[in-house]
Amino acid sequence: NRVRLGSGAVWGNVAQELQRYDLAVSSGDTYTVGVGGLTLGGGIGWLVRQYGLAIDSLREAEVVLPNGAIVTASDT
Repeated sequence: NRVRLGSGAVWGNVAQELQRYDLAVSSGDTYTVGVGGLTLGGGIGWLVRQYGLAIDSLREAEVVLPNGAIVTASDT
């Protein structure tokens, strides 16, 4: 049950797409909020007590550094 999201994604669009697969957004309660900003800010939503913050579910992120280099950030 992992989802890969691209830059610029907002929770409303993600939630609508997830419904097609009988999945739900566990964090974030405003559909116009960007996924990246909400996740990096912790990601508080209606199901946070049951499933944790959005940042708790982040497994990997592709990040652009100030020098323009693109790196993958993960626990490995």
